[in-house]
Amino acid sequence: MNALSVANYIVNNWSDTIEITNLKLNKLVYYSYVESLRKLGRPLFDDAIEAWQYGPVEPAVYQAFSSYGRNRIQVTNGPEKLDAASKQIVHSVMEKLGNLSAFDLVTLSHKPGGAWASVYSPEKDNTITPKAILASADGIDDGKLVTIGQAVQSTIASMPNALRLLENS
Repeated sequence: MNALSVANYIVNNWSDTIEITNLKLNKLVYYSYVESLRKLGRPLFDDAIEAWQYGPVEPAVYQAFSSYGRNRIQVTNGPEKLDAASKQIVHSVMEKLGNLSAFDLVTLSHKPGGAWASVYSPEKDNTITPKAILASADGIDDGKLVTIGQAVQSTIASMPNALRLLENS
């Protein structure tokens, strides 16, 4: 199986209900790969994942959807060929991470102890290997995932008077 099949499966099954951009799609493909390594003990696909500036990227997926730029992806670039176990992995990832913004996912992929952080170099697109992923904290739920929306709600709850002062200024 290849990464583009996973990407097509995500777009075909979730693009009507959540906004999927190329940046977000690459992170969802990456976390599906991570989940497969952790739960099934095998890579989800054979393609290499590289550490780019904004996190893990599968180059064929990036190229296939690059014409969308920052816009929402609505149409796939080919078939989706996933077995039942692979579909279950993707569904699990989409349930946990699908509603996060692209930048929430970038932040998640950049966290200390993650595979991206261990191999990233601004001068070179290094490969994020299965070994690097398994040695990392990626895909391990530590209960500390905070989204931009959660941070805003937390700020509103903890500083209501400060926000009222700003609102009235």
